[in-house]
Amino acid sequence: MRELRSLKIKGLVLIITLSIFLSAGLIVTEPKLEVWTPYTVGEGDNLWSIALHSSHGQENTREVLEKIKAYNQIENKTIYPGQELYIPLETLD
Repeated sequence: MRELRSLKIKGLVLIITLSIFLSAGLIVTEPKLEVWTPYTVGEGDNLWSIALHSSHGQENTREVLEKIKAYNQIENKTIYPGQELYIPLETLD
């Protein structure tokens, strides 16, 4: 009888714990694979315009800009015509 009661309590604790994690968004999901492609900076290009074009209207442009900076190890926002960057082409599930 004690074992059954202990099992029920453990099950209830597990359900409550999972509910908290799910509601807090703490369950880890698989990362999505991003495909990157080379892009040569043209005259008049800036990181914002490149990020806006790369976001395809599906992602926040500011987040895409920060991804491009991180991936290309750009510390500031200065880029030059002829410079080769890698930009996100698509995200695969």
